[in-house]
Amino acid sequence: MTDPKTVDVYVTMHADGSHDLRADPDIIVDGKLSFTNAGHPGFWVYFHLEDPDDTGYRFPDDPDDALWVAKYEKAGDECPKVATSWGGFEPKKVLDGAKKDLEHNAVLKVRNRNTKDLMGEFGYTLCVVRNGNDWWPIDPGGVNHNGSSQGSLSTGQIIVGGILLVGAVLFVAYEFGLFES
Repeated sequence: MTDPKTVDVYVTMHADGSHDLRADPDIIVDGKLSFTNAGHPGFWVYFHLEDPDDTGYRFPDDPDDALWVAKYEKAGDECPKVATSWGGFEPKKVLDGAKKDLEHNAVLKVRNRNTKDLMGEFGYTLCVVRNGNDWWPIDPGGVNHNGSSQGSLSTGQIIVGGILLVGAVLFVAYEFGLFES
């Protein structure tokens, strides 16, 4: 079985509190993160916080404080405005960044299982702090497409199984003399 696909999302915070979100073009669709498994059992999503103005933006220490998530029940639902969780997009860990990121609490690691029971639109709010006290909510949105292949067979497993099945049928046919003239 393949591993979850890794997705890097870069959140650039500006001194005025505005932000830019960027990732591979197939991940951000109409301003929302859009997840299509392509045979992977979900995703590991890494939100990299960037602070080019060096104004002190960081993720809070507790990953549950850094990400609030709710599945949309109907069109027009909003991103969460209070701490809430949903099993489809789970914050796992706040990490220190590499040299291209901030040093302390610059990366939030999130697990998106994207299983069939977790498909659909969801809202999330990334919460960042500035100078340890000022909270800044960022609320793009997300969509899980197609569910994962987790728990099902891969294409390679299906091909090998088919070859073994054909071989077994041919062997049985040979043993019963079906190939004799």
